[in-house]
Amino acid sequence: MLAISIVSLVAATIAVYCSYTVKDDVFQVGIGFAGLLFILITLVCAPWLLKLAIMIVSIPFLLDFVKIWSVEHYN
Repeated sequence: MLAISIVSLVAATIAVYCSYTVKDDVFQVGIGFAGLLFILITLVCAPWLLKLAIMIVSIPFLLDFVKIWSVEHYN
């Protein structure tokens, strides 16, 4: 299970990176959806320690996203 979760986490990372570098909107959405799907597979297959590490690492990114979103929509 750990090998599956690590492979899907790597695939999700590559998909998210490609989503930011591709200029076409349709491909961005498709690759972003694939990245989200691989992240969900990682969360299902991962052991609890890896799930906790993923959640701890993702908190600063989520806070930064909320800050950027709130500044864009309320200024």
